Amino acid sequence: SRFLPKNLRSVVDSVIERNAFFAHLENLLVGILFDDRDHIRELALQRIIKAREAESSTKRRIFKPPKINFSARDYTKIIMWHECQVTPPHISNEDLQVMAKDKSLEI
Repeated sequence: SRFLPKNLRSVVDSVIERNAFFAHLENLLVGILFDDRDHIRELALQRIIKAREAESSTKRRIFKPPKINFSARDYTKIIMWHECQVTPPHISNEDLQVMAKDKSLEI
C-alpha cells in the first residue's frame, strides 16, 4: 500500500489494520523465533520469557488485532511492542530455547 496515492492508501491501510490478525503478537513471536538473524531470535526468546514472568491472572485472552506500524522497515517492528500486552505462545521454555538456538528447525 506504500505506493498508492495518499487518498487510496488511507483506505487500504485502515482495512489492513482492521484485519491485522497476521500481526498478532503470538504469531509474530513464533515467526521471529525462526528468523535467520541470531540476535532477532534471541530477542523473541527474551520477549516471551518476560511475558511469562509478567503474565496476568486473567484466564481469558483477547485476540485483538494490533495497531500496525506502516513505516516499519523490518517485520519485527511492524507493531509497537511496548504498547501491547504480550501473551506468550503455548510452547515450553525449553522448546523455545532450542528454537532460538537451532537454525535447522523446520516449522
